[in-house]
Amino acid sequence: MKIIFTFIVFFSAQLAFSQEKKLYNPHEVDHFPRFEGSPCNGATDQNICFKNQVIQHVGEVVQYPEQALLNKEEGVVYLQFEVDTIGAIKNIKARSKNDDFKNEAVRAIGMLSHLKPAIKDGKSVSFVYGLPVHFILPKPKTPQIEYFPRELLIHPNVSDETAAIEYLNGLIKNKVVAILNQKSNLMAIRKHSKDTLSIRLSIQVNREGHVQNKESQIQINSKKLSEKFRGQISEIPPSLPQFKVLNRKADTIASVHYFNYLFLPPKEKYGILVEIPAEEKYEGGTVWEIPIFPGCENLSYKKAKQCFQLMMQDHITRHFRYPVEAIRSGKSGRVNIIFEITKEGGIDNIRTKGPHKVLEKEAIRIIQQLPKMIPGKNNGKPVVIPFSIPITFKL
Repeated sequence: MKIIFTFIVFFSAQLAFSQEKKLYNPHEVDHFPRFEGSPCNGATDQNICFKNQVIQHVGEVVQYPEQALLNKEEGVVYLQFEVDTIGAIKNIKARSKNDDFKNEAVRAIGMLSHLKPAIKDGKSVSFVYGLPVHFILPKPKTPQIEYFPRELLIHPNVSDETAAIEYLNGLIKNKVVAILNQKSNLMAIRKHSKDTLSIRLSIQVNREGHVQNKESQIQINSKKLSEKFRGQISEIPPSLPQFKVLNRKADTIASVHYFNYLFLPPKEKYGILVEIPAEEKYEGGTVWEIPIFPGCENLSYKKAKQCFQLMMQDHITRHFRYPVEAIRSGKSGRVNIIFEITKEGGIDNIRTKGPHKVLEKEAIRIIQQLPKMIPGKNNGKPVVIPFSIPITFKL
């Protein structure tokens, strides 16, 4: 198993142990100790060159303690050692909360050999050096996602797999149209939809082909109409049968089936809806990857969503500053924020709606402090993702 280690070299101003001969710190010598065949002879920065060679040596010989691997433990060992006047390693001192880490770090440093001693005024001198060795568990690699071929849902009524997409899209559209064409719903559409009515429904299925109702989503481009018949449309996913699933994706990946329908509202009192072609046609499941907040890498889709929400709340808490002006004037309330995470992972197009400008200004400042993220992706292509969140200011 390949283990990842990071090293930060530090120089001790005081020695942790006594000695008869003078020990020289790195800043006191003319030449650092050198490895056989060292490229550091003509190096501009001896410290960096020596440090890199020690790091390379430790990385090659150190072994992650077996018990620490089993317990998934990480840790750090603070080391200090001498290179004497003949280039031998002596007096290795180590400090760590984990004895296994400490013993392994001491063993690795003790295997250093064939060093030439440090030089001061043309003479070999004893040299003291220190560094922490970090034992860090290897991070799981991001699984390779297979975007294509797309996941297909085969309805029990379909015997020809090539007709599966058209059949399912038509089935759901007919259920939507049947709801919209109800007399009371048509009247509501005529009243509240002056332009195109957009209905977007998404479903996901589990490994057995059952629709996961909690993951189903419905979007209607009218608040009034959403309140009117959202409940009826939400009954469509549970009414769907168990599907045969082709090209099933891994359980850690979200393959979402989106169905988009556009309608022109009836112009006359007893008119009918007119369907118009949607730009985004249903062609099977879409592999959807949400934006990844720093620290939420290499997680499943579900856990990445949870991590994103937790990290967002943590960010708001850490950066929240109640405006002094608002405190003095007794201003409080809830600010709703909408912003976009761009294709590059940045933050853009921040919009707010709140009771007071001073609170909206603070909400914008908080969102502007968000770190750069890994952008959201649709079948592997970065896409702009809108996001909304409320921030409550309460005195």
